[in-house]
Amino acid sequence: MDNHSHGSFGLDFWVGRELNPRLGSFDIKFVAYRVAMIFWLVLNLSFLAKQWEKYGYVTGRMWAYQLSTGIYVLDYFWNE
Repeated sequence: MDNHSHGSFGLDFWVGRELNPRLGSFDIKFVAYRVAMIFWLVLNLSFLAKQWEKYGYVTGRMWAYQLSTGIYVLDYFWNE
């Protein structure tokens, strides 16, 4: 039993063992989340570009969405 296990498959699965998967000391989620966050930013910026292309301007809602998700992703990278 390693230091990340509770000793019970059921308990490990429901409260944390599978929520924090590792291969040895390598945290799988750390890499997976970084890629997902970068892709989220690229996808959001593509929505902004499409709106600009289609209408010739970007709405206030789109700017608010871009700003809020941008701050969220920046906070993730800053604090992780």
